[in-house]
Amino acid sequence: MLVSAASLPWMAGILGLPDVAALVDLAATAEPGGPGFVPAFVGLGAPYWNSDARALFAQINFSTTRAQMARSVTDSIACQVHDVIAAMRAQSGGKLGALYVDGGPSQNRFLMQCVSNLIEHAVIQCEAPEASALGAAYLAGLSLGLWKDLDAIETLPRNTEVIRPEEIDRIGLLNTWNDALARSTSRPTAVKCE
Repeated sequence: MLVSAASLPWMAGILGLPDVAALVDLAATAEPGGPGFVPAFVGLGAPYWNSDARALFAQINFSTTRAQMARSVTDSIACQVHDVIAAMRAQSGGKLGALYVDGGPSQNRFLMQCVSNLIEHAVIQCEAPEASALGAAYLAGLSLGLWKDLDAIETLPRNTEVIRPEEIDRIGLLNTWNDALARSTSRPTAVKCE
């Protein structure tokens, strides 16, 4: 994924909102299933790998609201995560284990609820915003003999919140996403002027 959460401050600015928190609050007031948004500002990364794709909104009409536009941007993050996980499942043939998330956007419960809903799997939100660095520190400590094995690290206290999926119209949301994705990656027919 080349662009996901970077689309949030962009959209906040477009809508004249003061910050990303205001955008996410606005998005939370809209039901999923409005227009689709593809954040292909610099093409699309995993799992699509299409450098020609372009960012766009799809399925907008006169009744589309600011909240729905905001929601389409937040949903695009969940849709990209869904597609990456679907590709991983297809390649591995296995089930998804625990999905731990960390970093800036993962601290937003609404965004992670959108991800959990779409992938139909619990998302474990780490309170430490840089849990990846903490994991590296645990492994370094393990190599130095601070802990006997991984089981010893597993017993250390953690501050996490488990976000469980809620029932939504996944098929409708994914259909809208896939429609927008197809439009984003299609090349228009060149017009010849004579």
